[in-house]
Amino acid sequence: MPPLPDSEFQTLLARVREALLDDGWTVDEQRPIDYGVALRLAGGGMLNVYNGKAGPKAVVAGKFGSDERKRLEALASTLVEVAASTAPGEQAGAATNLYQSKEPWIGCDESGKGDYFGPLVVAAVLVSPKQVDELGKAGVRDSKRVSDARAMQLSAWIEEHCETALRVLMPPEYNARYGGNLNEMLASLHAETIAELAIKHKAKRAISDQFGNPAKLREFLIERKAKVELISIPKAEADMAVAAASIVARGRFLAGLKELSSDATIELPPGAGPQVDSAARELAGLYGAGCLKDYAKLHFKTTQKVAPK
Repeated sequence: MPPLPDSEFQTLLARVREALLDDGWTVDEQRPIDYGVALRLAGGGMLNVYNGKAGPKAVVAGKFGSDERKRLEALASTLVEVAASTAPGEQAGAATNLYQSKEPWIGCDESGKGDYFGPLVVAAVLVSPKQVDELGKAGVRDSKRVSDARAMQLSAWIEEHCETALRVLMPPEYNARYGGNLNEMLASLHAETIAELAIKHKAKRAISDQFGNPAKLREFLIERKAKVELISIPKAEADMAVAAASIVARGRFLAGLKELSSDATIELPPGAGPQVDSAARELAGLYGAGCLKDYAKLHFKTTQKVAPK
């Protein structure tokens, strides 16, 4: 396969970073290397993502335990293989009714937490068993397996056909609400959206991807008087409701990023790394460093690179 176009490679990098965060990894640095990008992980190991003549590939380097290395290789290779081989609209990787629910259930996911620019979006979607086939035929699956253009199309379609609840935190609100603990803020936002659907539609089950401490999410749900069974698992996007939520969240994130780019009069790229640092410097040069609070998540390291205190 030939190399990915630059825009698709940048999207792949953003999805790799987001998947790493979801899996508990910390990315300390992103820097360009020949034919690709190196991600330095906490502890000193590296994940190199290449986009050479043979197409994208990922290589794990550095000191990792055997289990850590296998986990990292599996995570990265899955995303790279999807980018290399899955075209928009294909049915590969279609999600399912993971727990064979016989009543409508809720899936919840987020987008934007690994992106310097743009909003943080949390979406919850209510799916009934009879909707699973229809969603599958429409191409609903984990948003990491869907192109950005297709995610925006599917997001609107899902919102039209399914009950949804959304929290979209544009940068000013995100920065005001962020208290130094991203996982706690995510748990609160997930609880808000799940509770909204659970109470309104009397749903008894909710599935979310595992992040941080699931007990915190359960605590927030109890505070909101949502009587719902919470299933918090890794790779929850295999479930149709979670896959639908992941696409809605991604579509809304991309729409928010597009809106901010239009307002800024420059393209604000997704993800983090040198390309994002460059855009942040350009933005600060145009409007002053103080404008970053309106376009970006200030706690990212990019802020200190562009506007050191």
